[in-house]
Amino acid sequence: MSKMGISVISSYRGGLNFEAVGLSRAMCAEYFPGMHSRISGIGVSGIQKKLEEVHRQGWRGGRDVLPVGGFYKAQRSGETHAWEARTMALLQKACDSASFEIWKQFSAAMRAHPPIHLRDLLDIRPLGKPVPIEEVESITSIRKRFVTPGMSLGALSPEAHKTLNVAMNRIGAKSDSGEGGEDPAQLIYDLKQINPRAKVCVKLVASSGVGTIAAGVAKAKADVILISGHNGGTGASPATSIKYAGLPWEIGLTEAHQVLAMNNLREQVTLRTDGGLRPGRGRWTR
Repeated sequence: MSKMGISVISSYRGGLNFEAVGLSRAMCAEYFPGMHSRISGIGVSGIQKKLEEVHRQGWRGGRDVLPVGGFYKAQRSGETHAWEARTMALLQKACDSASFEIWKQFSAAMRAHPPIHLRDLLDIRPLGKPVPIEEVESITSIRKRFVTPGMSLGALSPEAHKTLNVAMNRIGAKSDSGEGGEDPAQLIYDLKQINPRAKVCVKLVASSGVGTIAAGVAKAKADVILISGHNGGTGASPATSIKYAGLPWEIGLTEAHQVLAMNNLREQVTLRTDGGLRPGRGRWTR
């Protein structure tokens, strides 16, 4: 509730400002009528089991201090994090040594994690025989579709943004100006006036109603819409402000896609998602 600023407690009641992720539809319908729960989840019995586990640790575990649990910072015996020390070390080593073999170790370690995000419950279905390597696009061609994410100007500096832009220009890829503190003239219309050939990308946070916003952005002639999920993060915010501050991008992406399609706008824009540099199958664009 701290995400809503200075609102008083009574202003939340009946406001339907929240969406459930991981709670059963039946329970939401009974106890939180009107609240969306698009992927369903556990019900009253599941919540009871979780509370009993916490109670057991607190009252029957013989401990004076409960374990931290790894909710914000990764702990060896705590919750599983998408980024952990071992996988981060493999990624850094693969980049430092330009070793594809180490990169494959990193990718395998990431896939060995238990499901953390919704996309971890999905897999790619082969459509036929693998494409011969000689028919695959060249590195130079593939790099043209790379893009630096919309990193906040509050999290980085203008100098860091410029350095990334120069690097992406040199390899023939794309870059953007960032969000969350960008310069004022950076609006879709103004950018189109400055450079009519440039593709304008607008970043939207995955939340209930993002489809309506995406439709408005598409009507304003944006070329790319990036759906940013709850598992992003910003160097300009404390860890406690990141938790529960959005929905999984999978949910935001489906809503944006459906609303754009219903309004005959889907073919006008490219939909992207973000969520951290991980194995290639974790970043989708179409």
